[in-house]
Amino acid sequence: PELELFFLETELTPSRGLMGSALNHSDAAHSRSANSLSSITTSGRTQEEEYQRTVGALFAVYWLLRLDGDGKYGFCFGVDRDWNVCFEAEDHAGEDAELNQDSQLSGMEFEAKKRRAFLAEMDWFRFTEVTVLSGCSDSVERLTALLCLTAFHDIMKVTELCPTVAPEHAPYLGYSEGAVILDHDVALSYVLQHYPELLPSFAVLPQGAREAVLFTQGKMQFNHGWFVQAEAPPGAMLSTFKRLVSSAHPGDVAFYFFHWLTDLAGAGGTPLGGAEKFVISFPHSVLSAFLWSIPYLRSLEEHAESHVVETYLTARWEAMFLDSRPIPEGACAVARMRL
Repeated sequence: PELELFFLETELTPSRGLMGSALNHSDAAHSRSANSLSSITTSGRTQEEEYQRTVGALFAVYWLLRLDGDGKYGFCFGVDRDWNVCFEAEDHAGEDAELNQDSQLSGMEFEAKKRRAFLAEMDWFRFTEVTVLSGCSDSVERLTALLCLTAFHDIMKVTELCPTVAPEHAPYLGYSEGAVILDHDVALSYVLQHYPELLPSFAVLPQGAREAVLFTQGKMQFNHGWFVQAEAPPGAMLSTFKRLVSSAHPGDVAFYFFHWLTDLAGAGGTPLGGAEKFVISFPHSVLSAFLWSIPYLRSLEEHAESHVVETYLTARWEAMFLDSRPIPEGACAVARMRL
């Protein structure tokens, strides 16, 4: 039901926010009108664009759980007008056209080459690894939690839904009493913690599933690019993340990354076209590096930040150089591997 909130039309002023109305249907009118869909959210996109991005993320969940069937093709090529999975990308260039000749290709032809390259070159096992580690591949409860989170994750970008901090909850993550929370992640976290009954899909989840969803909304201050490229020391990169992980359940870190992957996969807002954000727009090598690093980040559940980073750097060195260069040792070993 939360998806309907993307079509919200309301006479409420933003200052009252979600808590001012308690999402009461007598105060707000819901309609699928052109006015509601064209309303600008806190992200700068329209409500329709945010809705399409959410549907795209839901499609990505579906595709990634079907990689042993037609999931790879749906992820790369999307579906046709009859909702049948496309098993090929159409273009008007020869099969031997290379990606590095993109300046000679039309936009559609270049996209087709990108889609084919993603299908052929991506290490699909890494996607499967995340789904398995998250628990979503064999647990209905975990998968239900992920689908619910995906459906309502971005609804707080609708300005009229942004909550106002109640006196008994102030201060809340830097927001004082009476302040409207415009950060959509913090706003959602506030509602999930203090007014869960306002989001029916979340309210009916078992306690463990609710805690997994809440974990994804924590302020982790984590920059995945920094970790992958070893751009900062362990404490600066992972201390906040580690603190949140200490109170999480096994699999919650992978659950967070599965949500991150599907959310970004649908960010193009074209769900019928496959995961175009990753397949067409995102550098494939960067995505591969991110996926490769996730199992090491999961080890934060058991190990210190420095151990996680050193283990990751050692594994990357071995993967890059195989047996051609010995793993660095001594006081400068970490510095050499970071370089």
